[in-house]
Amino acid sequence: NTWILSTTLLFTLLFGPAPGSQGELDRVAKLLQRYLANPTNAARLELSKTPLETLEATLPKALSWRSASKIQKQGKVVIGDTFYLYQLPENYTTDRAWPLMVSLHGNPPRHYKRVHYEYWKGDPAKAGYILVSPDLEGGRWHRVGDPVVLAALRDASTRFRVDPDRIYVNGYSSGGSGAWIMGTRYADVFAGMIVRCGIRRPNDHELTNLRDHGVYIIHATLDHACPVDQARRAVKTLEHLNITHHYKEFPRGHDFYPRTNLEILKYMEDYKLAPKSAFEIYARFDEDRPITEFVSLSGKFHHLQGTWEGNQVNITVDKVESIQHLDVYLRKDLLSDAKTLRFIVNGKDLGEVAVQRDSWSFLKALELSPFVNDGTDDRLFVGSVRLVDDGVVLDQPVQSPREN
Repeated sequence: NTWILSTTLLFTLLFGPAPGSQGELDRVAKLLQRYLANPTNAARLELSKTPLETLEATLPKALSWRSASKIQKQGKVVIGDTFYLYQLPENYTTDRAWPLMVSLHGNPPRHYKRVHYEYWKGDPAKAGYILVSPDLEGGRWHRVGDPVVLAALRDASTRFRVDPDRIYVNGYSSGGSGAWIMGTRYADVFAGMIVRCGIRRPNDHELTNLRDHGVYIIHATLDHACPVDQARRAVKTLEHLNITHHYKEFPRGHDFYPRTNLEILKYMEDYKLAPKSAFEIYARFDEDRPITEFVSLSGKFHHLQGTWEGNQVNITVDKVESIQHLDVYLRKDLLSDAKTLRFIVNGKDLGEVAVQRDSWSFLKALELSPFVNDGTDDRLFVGSVRLVDDGVVLDQPVQSPREN
């Protein structure tokens, strides 16, 4: 026994914890925890040497720190140059996942406190929602707000137990314009949107993304800051597109009507997302755009459709020539026991490709996802295949695309 103990100690000192040992799992969990908080290429490269099975096993442990019983029910979180305020449900525990409401302030930015405390009045906490109110200094939400919203959402999902199927966005005035954009552009992230006296920004194509989503619009007849006519036109367009929505118009001026809070929160309870094997979306795609269902695309504004049936993945996308890259991420719940997948892009059959699960894709997908999946379901990505590169549909799809 003494010899075994001495040998083990010597091995640990020379080479680190033994593979598969509790010490090794703890080490990987700490590295993964740091990576989730601040994904970098260097950290991904280091962790990619770890077996995929180990990464999957340690993911819940990497997020276990958020289950601390001393967690504050409300506070402020700084992320780089920005921050967000949060408030947790009154009966918050980590035994279950909770719906989350992202709330966008109007101008000027100092209104974030008024939005978070005065307008919401603690109603989300009473109704069982996590409330997150990010701050945007300079610029407008509908123009430059994407990275701020996505960063707050990602950070909150690492700190708190968030239900990824019940995330909503609410906006006031110029924040309402931002809610129009976030709710449509990221319809695969937000199950619903609330616009309070904000101006519609998305085009008609983007509005079609709102089908089966919760849409709640509030405006005021005497609103001179954001004239009511544009709200009425937006509602008519929704009606023309057969998109279910709720419109409420008040006879006063530019205000946000917090007395509707509980009614809004109750309304959103009927709307939640679900993982899909078929999707369609009109959206702007760039390097900050998270994975859409199971596709990662970097290009411009595109109409993207995808289906996954058995071992066949079918992708249809316009303006292929303007695409930098299009990758399909292999979602665990869709893979089943498939050994090969057949890929078709815009009707072009690329043939069958052997399914390879790898750590690099797993880590990159965690980085690209808008929220951190804690591994409690099968919606983890365990591989990836590049189908389009520099505007060319590949004849031989590339497994696990590496970055410089």
